[in-house]
Amino acid sequence: MSSQRRSYLKIWRWPTMLGGLTIAGLFAALLGQQGIWLPLSWASLTVPLVVILACLHRLRHG
Repeated sequence: MSSQRRSYLKIWRWPTMLGGLTIAGLFAALLGQQGIWLPLSWASLTVPLVVILACLHRLRHG
């Protein structure tokens, strides 16, 4: 694997995972408001926000 390919994967790994988690949360919210779907959607939509807040905190105090 070339170093350019490796750096591309390193850069885009977390944004892609957070985007996938957000899409999964939105689909979970669309699928139902009862049972496991509601907490699943809340959890999967909260994780990217927590990551954003942690990164902002780290930039300001870091």
